[in-house]
Amino acid sequence: MKKVLNTVLMFCLLSASTLTESYAAADINKRAMIVLENVKDGQTLTLVSDLGEILYKEEITQTGRYVKNFDLASLPKGKYQFELEKDFEIKVIPVTVMNDEVLLETEKATIVYKPVVRVKEEIVYVSKLSLDHEPMTVKLYYEDSMAKNNYELIFAETLRNEDVLDRAYKLSKKEKGNYRVVISTGDRTFTEYIKI
Repeated sequence: MKKVLNTVLMFCLLSASTLTESYAAADINKRAMIVLENVKDGQTLTLVSDLGEILYKEEITQTGRYVKNFDLASLPKGKYQFELEKDFEIKVIPVTVMNDEVLLETEKATIVYKPVVRVKEEIVYVSKLSLDHEPMTVKLYYEDSMAKNNYELIFAETLRNEDVLDRAYKLSKKEKGNYRVVISTGDRTFTEYIKI
């Protein structure tokens, strides 16, 4: 009877998913089903521990609807999160593993907007949507031509209190070469490598 109820519940959740972008369901055997709508080939789904350790990572190879069952029975009690990384954002779905069940907190899902770095000639443009007004630190490094992968910090600043954080950095035409742009916001760091 319990199995029939779980099956009916899963069917109802699958049917209702067409109204939302994503949802997740769990049962008392520490299994979780993730359903994501409107995924694209090349996006990444990751399961991350509360310490930032990547426990599972998969590149999505389809477009449209993504459905996957996860057996989380081997995970110790604690907080985890599924992260769907898209081109310009990361959708974060909190997961709590308890003694004998998993709680997928889709109602607490959040969106982290990724910074965008573009280069036009010797100007580096950095922008990020920041609806939560979280500060963003931008650091620009120049690669020492004498020693590969030895980057020297040439500029750093912290932007805050704006809905859209954006800056343009003009680099010297004389300093052609490899640069590294490191952007930190909240508990995340994004790194881009560019060449001028």
